[in-house]
Amino acid sequence: RGYQAPDWYEKMESSLPKFREYAGKLRAHPTAGQYLDLDALEMSLSEWPPSDVDQYENVAKYRLKVLRGLSVGALVRYTESGNE
Repeated sequence: RGYQAPDWYEKMESSLPKFREYAGKLRAHPTAGQYLDLDALEMSLSEWPPSDVDQYENVAKYRLKVLRGLSVGALVRYTESGNE
């Protein structure tokens, strides 16, 4: 009930170095780029923080696209590489 994880951007801020490192691992993965737009993912991570995290466009870009993209990348690495 209500908005789930309204502090998502604070957690993203603290995890940003790990997210950037993980994006590099996805770039090195042989097939992750077939499922994800890695250029857009890395660009979004490099543009953090947005001027207004509550603006719909920023929520869509960071909370939905970036965090979900990293999750899909983790699934790809897990299923195709033995979770290296």
